[in-house]
Amino acid sequence: MAQARTTISPPAPAESPSPAMNDRDIANALLALEKSLTSGLNIAAWEASNDALHQDLMNMLQDSHQAVRRIYNFMFAQGWYPIDVEDQAKVDEAFSQFDQKLKGELPPQGMLQ
Repeated sequence: MAQARTTISPPAPAESPSPAMNDRDIANALLALEKSLTSGLNIAAWEASNDALHQDLMNMLQDSHQAVRRIYNFMFAQGWYPIDVEDQAKVDEAFSQFDQKLKGELPPQGMLQ
């Protein structure tokens, strides 16, 4: 028997029919930009061979992660980023599948140095 999904979301304000970018559009664009920046910084930190540069990139990466979280929190408070509540059994099943996949991809114990 299928269960109805529950969504956690504050009430969303009325949308403007204007073709111009509204606050929600701007927040979405900013979130996408910041996520892209975070991804790029992550790669740069992986590749940095200089310790000082690596530390600077890690600091920037942390700032970027915090910015993504602030934007998300703002969007959630506005009702623009609802969250679906999932059944615990489905969460457990997804975790189990991920755990099995991860175990299958890791080298055997003792092979890592």
